[in-house]
Amino acid sequence: MSLTRRLHIVQTTEQRSFMDTAIKVAFATTDMETVNQHFGSAQSFALYAVDIEHAQLL
Repeated sequence: MSLTRRLHIVQTTEQRSFMDTAIKVAFATTDMETVNQHFGSAQSFALYAVDIEHAQLL
């Protein structure tokens, strides 16, 4: 049995503008709250879009 992972982000026009200019940052985490994993062996990542005024968990 094979596992297929997919990420689909639904965006409004305002969100799309933010996503075009924001920096995307990934943190290695086990609980989606604490940065506590090494990137090379992490089982999950928290992805954020960050600009000068906002930060949004993706």
